[in-house]
Amino acid sequence: MSFRYLSDDHFWFTFFHEIGHLVLHRDSEMFLEGDFVERDQAEIEANSFSSEILIPAKYRERLASIPKGKRDIMRSAFEIGMSPGILVGQMQCEQACNFDPVEG
Repeated sequence: MSFRYLSDDHFWFTFFHEIGHLVLHRDSEMFLEGDFVERDQAEIEANSFSSEILIPAKYRERLASIPKGKRDIMRSAFEIGMSPGILVGQMQCEQACNFDPVEG
């Protein structure tokens, strides 16, 4: 792991993604990741594992309906019990918004 993007959403998504490989694929071969590696089923499963850990399914379906204002993001993150950065990162991942927290 690295601090490649220096944001909490990237760090925690990557952390739980790698944990997902350990939990779901412990008997599998070695995993190499990078721009040169094609996404296979194991990568998709590890991504799903990480997404579910960060935002449980009961909240995930609400992502598209969260208003895009800074206060709305803060309020929703508090209600879900996570950092606003992780919420915005997951919203962007789900293509629910193109919110830039800096410009907000």
